Amino acid sequence: MKFVEHQLPRAYHLNRLSNLSEEEIECGCGDSAPSKTVLKQIRHEAMNVLTPVEDELKCLSEIHLQQQQYCSGMIKGTLQMILSRPRGIILFSGSTVRIYHSLARTDIVYAVVTGSVPGDKSCYAYEIVVRHPNEGNPPLAVASYFATSHNIPSISYFLQSIFHAESTLYRKISLPMLLMCDGSTALMMAIVLSMFKETIKNYLHRCWLIASGKYTSSLCELPILHLCASHFMKNAKKLVKER
Repeated sequence: MKFVEHQLPRAYHLNRLSNLSEEEIECGCGDSAPSKTVLKQIRHEAMNVLTPVEDELKCLSEIHLQQQQYCSGMIKGTLQMILSRPRGIILFSGSTVRIYHSLARTDIVYAVVTGSVPGDKSCYAYEIVVRHPNEGNPPLAVASYFATSHNIPSISYFLQSIFHAESTLYRKISLPMLLMCDGSTALMMAIVLSMFKETIKNYLHRCWLIASGKYTSSLCELPILHLCASHFMKNAKKLVKER
C-alpha cells in the first residue's frame, strides 16, 4: 500500500473515512477504511521489508553516509547521530530546527518521553513537540531521540544537540518561555540543567520567589517548566491506588 511511504496510518484512516459513500455509512461497512491498528501493523511489516540490510547499525550508518553525500544545507538529512553506548539515534532536520526557532519564544514547547516503544520494551522515545505552523494539522515533533537509557546525561546530550544545530543555523539559541513536560523526573532534571542552566535547588528557589510575589523582572524572563496536568492526575491516581 502506498500510504506506507507517504502517509501515517492515522492520516490515511481519516482520509479513507471521509471518502466513504453514504451507502457504506448507512450499512456500517468500513472495509475500505481499515482501522489504525491494522494499518500500523501493515506499515510495520512493510517497513521491515524495505529495510536495506539486516544489521541495524550497518543500515543506519549507510543511511547517515548517504545523507552526508547527497543532502545539501548546513544540517544534512534527518538522521543526525548514531550512538553506540547507550544505543540510540537522534533525529531532526534543518526544516524542523527552523520551525522550533520560529515558535519557541511565542508558543508552547512540549517535551515528552515514553517507555512503551512497540517491539522493544527496553527502548525509550523522547520528543520535542511544537504546535504545527499550519492550523488544522497535528502537533509536530521537531526532534526525536530513541535510546536504551533513561538518565539525565543521556537526555541532556539530546537536548544539547538541538541547541547546537540551532546555533549552527542562527548563531544563537531560543529558550522556550513555556515548556510543558510529562512526569518523568529524569527528563525534568535534564531540562533544568541543560536548557535552563540552573541547578534544581536554584530553579525551585526561583519558582518560589515568583509564586510568593518576591520576584524581580529578570526572574520572569527566564524559562518556566510546566507539568502536564493529565500526567499529574494519572500519577496521583496511581499513588492513591498503591496506598
